[in-house]
Amino acid sequence: MKVVCIHTAKGGVGKSTAAANLAASLAVLEKQNVLLLDLDAQASASRLLGVAPKEGLLDVLIESDTATLVQRMEKGTVSGVRVLAGGGDLATAERQLASEAGAEQLVRLALDRLREDSRWDAVVIDCAPGVSALNVGALVAASLHVAPCEPSPLGMAGLTESIDLASTVGQRMNPQLQGSKVLLSRMPRTRAARLIEAGLREQLGEQMYRTTIPERAVVVEASAEKIPVIAYAPEAPVSVAFMAWAREVYEELGLGS
Repeated sequence: MKVVCIHTAKGGVGKSTAAANLAASLAVLEKQNVLLLDLDAQASASRLLGVAPKEGLLDVLIESDTATLVQRMEKGTVSGVRVLAGGGDLATAERQLASEAGAEQLVRLALDRLREDSRWDAVVIDCAPGVSALNVGALVAASLHVAPCEPSPLGMAGLTESIDLASTVGQRMNPQLQGSKVLLSRMPRTRAARLIEAGLREQLGEQMYRTTIPERAVVVEASAEKIPVIAYAPEAPVSVAFMAWAREVYEELGLGS
């Protein structure tokens, strides 16, 4: 079971859209069984998969009871996807975790229990923006860190902070973390965006995914219907891009092998 942590220090860069569509796309590829773990209080990724926000996820992680975790999982709108939805109580997680010894290990311990169930091929974790104990915990549990960003000065704010955080966690707490990859999302058809992309590729090289996710209105339409865009409009260019990116992740993690 491979774990992908979707995290950026800045919000509003397509993070939850990327998480939901990655989970859905991986489920389509070779019929993978995928769990989306939503650690964002806004629960946007859960909503995009047709699952309403739900309170109490943090308590379940602290209890680390396998049966309760499984009972809490809900079916997403794409076959093969289950969702552990987040809720508003996660906004106060930092305060509750302050009294928990080894809080940064909670997500890993919970997912380790799920590894005993051979049905799971991959877990996609959608993190809240910023740096928190819960986000560190997601990186401790992860095989791969993905940082989506928009090709604009504001859209790239926090990118270095997110990559540095993953690097520190990899060195100190999770030697299994393969590293960080950058996904350009919400890519407009402008010369400025192309110049920013070229600069990032020169700076980051293979740390960037080959695929970029274009900015298209159909993503908003799919969100309104609570369906990942790859299911809502599978032939649309943005859906083709999400599937291509998922294929990169699939091959990078060695899923199916």
